[in-house]
Amino acid sequence: MSFPASDAAKVQASFQRCAENPAFIDDFYAFFVGMSPAVAAAFAHTDMDQQAVMLRASLELILPGDEHGARQQVLGRLARLHGPDGVNIPPRLYDYWLEALLDTLAVHDPDYNPALEAIWRRVLVEGVKQVRQCV
Repeated sequence: MSFPASDAAKVQASFQRCAENPAFIDDFYAFFVGMSPAVAAAFAHTDMDQQAVMLRASLELILPGDEHGARQQVLGRLARLHGPDGVNIPPRLYDYWLEALLDTLAVHDPDYNPALEAIWRRVLVEGVKQVRQCV
């Protein structure tokens, strides 16, 4: 799915504002793990420093604005990594991931507002949908 260039630019700018704060990723994982005991259990034996690096890189790659299909490739790779042949993350946990990310964006982006949340939600729902289709 492609997104209007103006929406892609807004999401990219929002992510950059958040990514400037070193606490962004840690806060995301605090929200995410706090969403459900199932999420906490899924990350119980995870190297969170490595996970933080992977999350930041993945977010940079899945944001809209890529005209060369890298977003689709990354989403496919993420689906395989998180699917039954990978770490086997239950698909229901993706909803927690999405809400935790939106909560974290709201805390860290001073320009976050309902209109920007709606754009982010469209982008993230589409990405989660694609990952779920491959799981």
